[in-house]
Amino acid sequence: MTLSVLSRDTVRLLDRLAIEKLGIPGLLLMENAGGGAAALLAERLASGQWRTPVLVLSGPGNNGGDGFVIARHLCNMGHAASVILLGREEKLAPGSDARVNLDAARGTGVPVRVEREFSPALKDAICGAGCIVDAVFGTGLDRLVDGFLISVFSAVNRSGAPVLAVDIPSGLHAETGAVLGIAVRAALTATFAAAKPGLVRGQGPEYCGEVAVVPISIPRALLDRARADEAAFRTWALRMLAVW
Repeated sequence: MTLSVLSRDTVRLLDRLAIEKLGIPGLLLMENAGGGAAALLAERLASGQWRTPVLVLSGPGNNGGDGFVIARHLCNMGHAASVILLGREEKLAPGSDARVNLDAARGTGVPVRVEREFSPALKDAICGAGCIVDAVFGTGLDRLVDGFLISVFSAVNRSGAPVLAVDIPSGLHAETGAVLGIAVRAALTATFAAAKPGLVRGQGPEYCGEVAVVPISIPRALLDRARADEAAFRTWALRMLAVW
């Protein structure tokens, strides 16, 4: 099946139109994204292809927010799942969609802990995972992966556990498919609304594994308009967003 590919800027405009003009809350888009990704992972657990425990590695942004939703859904299904938030929790702004979903994960009993270095406990968690959810970086990454995340991604790649990447494997450029120093190697990528160019360009196919497009409630009419002519859609969308 041919993937429907849209640039990250186009998908961002689709998100903004849904939120700002159509009244679809960003929280709902995140819930649909995380819920859809969790369903894909649950299918593999049910078939015996993958096994628990599920380790969700989340960053302090919207991609991490999707990870919190995934963990909550998996725990609600009865699967053993936990979250490790990589970085500073205070980067999650109060009231942000990601913060709301972190609080919801904790409130519903999902085990969550924070790691700010490549500790022995973090290494052990990665090595002991039956499968891993990569929810660290999303499509906005334009710089080289640095700091302790280099060791984290290296450990994930050496672990042998199958990885579900959230929207795009962390460390992969969403437009070019270039590896930004180091990237997570996924067995399955759950990408939202449409596939991103970096999944099919450059080194993307080596890192993304199977790609599944997860609908997140962007109206079909908007998606069809974007697919028909991206440049014209972006011009129209920016004009619409400028009208209050």
